[in-house]
Amino acid sequence: MQLDLFDLKQNRKKEISFEETLTFAKDMLIGHNVDSVEPFAVAGKVCFLDNKLYIHFHYEGMVHFVCDRCLSVFAYALKNEVSRELSELDEFDVDWLVIRDGKIDLTEALTDDILINLPIQLLCSENCEGLCPTCGANLNVESCECDNETIDPRLEGLKNFFN
Repeated sequence: MQLDLFDLKQNRKKEISFEETLTFAKDMLIGHNVDSVEPFAVAGKVCFLDNKLYIHFHYEGMVHFVCDRCLSVFAYALKNEVSRELSELDEFDVDWLVIRDGKIDLTEALTDDILINLPIQLLCSENCEGLCPTCGANLNVESCECDNETIDPRLEGLKNFFN
């Protein structure tokens, strides 16, 4: 979604409010295994204050990720408030959002904020047990009879140390 800032920059308005439902492709969340993305509710305003442009918005939505340990799909709620200064400079700074051709890309701002705030490892639960390395069973759902105890041969002599 492109937000046009022409009226604000020409001093015709002091602020522009917006409320939208944004959808974006699951491949926009680079580096994460995304199953599906539900539409995001986004609302906020852009204001002109002390000869500078600022944006403040909040968003709420749901993304369905694939668990990094057990590979099952789970819903992850995303919700945040964002306040940034707008700049027409074409250089990267995490505190600024860049204005291009008098417009700001709200989808890009939303995607950037989501990526910054996502954990590195996405798990279906804190105590996810993952998959059995031998038979591939989901250990959250079923147990397996596999013997997964591997001992480094150099430490074999310490195996019975505490017995």
